[in-house]
Amino acid sequence: LDANPLSGEPVSITYVHEGEERTVDILPKLYTSGYQLGWNYNYSTQKVSPLNVIKYSFYELKFNIVSTIQSIGFLISGKVGMNEIAGPVGIVNMVGDAVDQSQKYGIRTTLLTLAEFTILISANLGVVNLLPIPALDGGRLVFVLIEAIRRKPVPKEKEAIVHLVGMAALMLLMVFVLFNDIKNIFG
Repeated sequence: LDANPLSGEPVSITYVHEGEERTVDILPKLYTSGYQLGWNYNYSTQKVSPLNVIKYSFYELKFNIVSTIQSIGFLISGKVGMNEIAGPVGIVNMVGDAVDQSQKYGIRTTLLTLAEFTILISANLGVVNLLPIPALDGGRLVFVLIEAIRRKPVPKEKEAIVHLVGMAALMLLMVFVLFNDIKNIFG
């Protein structure tokens, strides 16, 4: 910052977005806790027709599916670490935090927040379930594809062994995620 953010005048902020340097002027806002500089998520609602409700629901679902796929890509590329994965315990903790933060805006906002979490979790589970991992539906689809290409079934014993190994790997991942959740919550 080149200017005093407490002067009541706009402050120029320079940042880099997608490799391009940009500058914006932001006016710090005085709150009871002091001045704040930045942006805030403003949640608002608008009445729409039932048809638009369906349309916007699909937009929300698409956004969550794309976000889940991008998150998996970030995990694979190392942009996001394994310690940032949340399991059931971490999700319950996040839902509790979201409810605590949204309660001050009323029951409607709290219910909408819970609905958004439900959509996110459903989309996430759907995408993850379709990954080509043995013991998941995506793993079974791989065997169906192999059988279609070979034009003969994979021996059930061999498929069962592959799914058993996949299930064991998933169980180990779940134990890791559980310990990670506990570590992130308690310190």
